[in-house]
Amino acid sequence: MVESEFPVEKIPDEELRQLAIEYSEEKVSVIIVLDYPEPKLDVGKVEKGDRVSYLPTGVEPETEEEREEIERRENEMRELLEDMLESPPNWLPMARAFVATVTGEQLRIIADLPMTKSIELNRELK
Repeated sequence: MVESEFPVEKIPDEELRQLAIEYSEEKVSVIIVLDYPEPKLDVGKVEKGDRVSYLPTGVEPETEEEREEIERRENEMRELLEDMLESPPNWLPMARAFVATVTGEQLRIIADLPMTKSIELNRELK
């Protein structure tokens, strides 16, 4: 039986990717970044002498429809993770990402979800 592959590019860390490839039972803390549209930037014209540049000046606020879509994706991913994992994931609202403890097999499943942008190792900062 041929195993179906998962999108390895969603797991950039080599050690983490290896856990998924090996279906490791080792549990590891990860950050699951959801795939949202990139924020829209406001761009302003800057003139310096005879040179003209265009630089970002701010971020456009999300529309009501965009906020509803973000909330829908967050809720859908939360439900999937809560059904799959032993302990509930933690939501990081500013990062729009979840922190969860997962196995290699769970990494593969999460990476295969279309709403997953990337899965990063949750490292302790020193």
